[in-house]
Amino acid sequence: MRMEIFEELLPLAAWDTHTHLESSPKIGARDIWDIVHYFWLRQELEAAGYPAQAEKLPEPERVEALAKAFSESRTTHWNRIVRRMLKDLYGVTIDGTASIHDANERIKANAADPAWPRQICARGSLFRIVAGITAPNDLASLAGIIHSVPVFDRLNDRVIDAVLVSQKQADKAAEVAAELDSAVGALYDQGIRTVRIAPYPFDGMDGAAKVPVLAATGNTRDAVRLVLGHALFSSLARRSLHVQLFTGVRRRPTIAVSVNDTERIPRMNEIFEKYPTIIFEVLNAAELSAVDLVQSARARRNVYCGAPWWFSVRASIIRANMQYRIEALPVSRSLLLASDARVIEWVYAKTIFVKLLLADFLSASIERDWLDRADALYAASWWLSKTAERIYREDAPAKASVPPN
Repeated sequence: MRMEIFEELLPLAAWDTHTHLESSPKIGARDIWDIVHYFWLRQELEAAGYPAQAEKLPEPERVEALAKAFSESRTTHWNRIVRRMLKDLYGVTIDGTASIHDANERIKANAADPAWPRQICARGSLFRIVAGITAPNDLASLAGIIHSVPVFDRLNDRVIDAVLVSQKQADKAAEVAAELDSAVGALYDQGIRTVRIAPYPFDGMDGAAKVPVLAATGNTRDAVRLVLGHALFSSLARRSLHVQLFTGVRRRPTIAVSVNDTERIPRMNEIFEKYPTIIFEVLNAAELSAVDLVQSARARRNVYCGAPWWFSVRASIIRANMQYRIEALPVSRSLLLASDARVIEWVYAKTIFVKLLLADFLSASIERDWLDRADALYAASWWLSKTAERIYREDAPAKASVPPN
């Protein structure tokens, strides 16, 4: 039954809610290295002995190292899904250095075809793909598929520092608040209805719903952060915007790690309640926050469970997320796909990965008599695209710009 369900899922439209396609020189892979050096697979390859500085090796040595590490890591899920992606898209089964050379030549040949990214989207039934707004590459080739979501990062340490060093901190904070509102307004006037807020200004703060009153001088950093954070979120709320929040990761200078902070989502609930006109889509990377997020969405109509993100993109964790959500939430309150991809081939790979897991989960739910076949496909259609269609309003232009800091 699993593969029968998978065949029924393949043509269902998919909406990828988070990529980095805008940051790559080309949205399609230029060669095999654009695929295998992607963060997730590369970690698995390096765990199998692939050199950390492989780019510096002569091509024959690099191919030999890749073949060895790819064989040794053959049981990991990114290795397996990349094997499937290369076979599906390029007709190559990876088995030693000759097949790697073959795949590389085929990828290079397709990279020269401007229609290739759209063909991949058609093969993966990719209806919309969210990308940020930065310097343009060839995203225009996917006009009508790309949905632009800017990263709003104007509330940052530099801005907070500017308030703290001022001799009139309250006045400076009011000035910054007005600038934040103007920047949000400029995006709204361009037709933008969804923004990614980074960083989340209330991260780790207890009692964040209360707005302090700033003195002329001597304010704490947290007090300034709270005042400016609420200025920003008030601006978003006045325009009823849809906000992407990414949580569950702690970044260090040389590494990022998943952090299972059991207070994370309960703290965020105060903000969800304070701003009921904002649609919050929360993409979570921390395994132990998954249930808390479901409970939050269950209790607050403006909160949606975003796709598992970053360290939560594991087969076991995605399966657990699906179970938490199917039993506690209407399927119209969850999203399932956020590829984090930098090339279109990885969007395809992760879409297939999610649909395979979904087929596995839904077929098991049918066998347990939790769902019938019609309800299973109903759930899949909402998780893959219909929820996104509801909250990502389609008045966003193909091109927009974030006002400069």
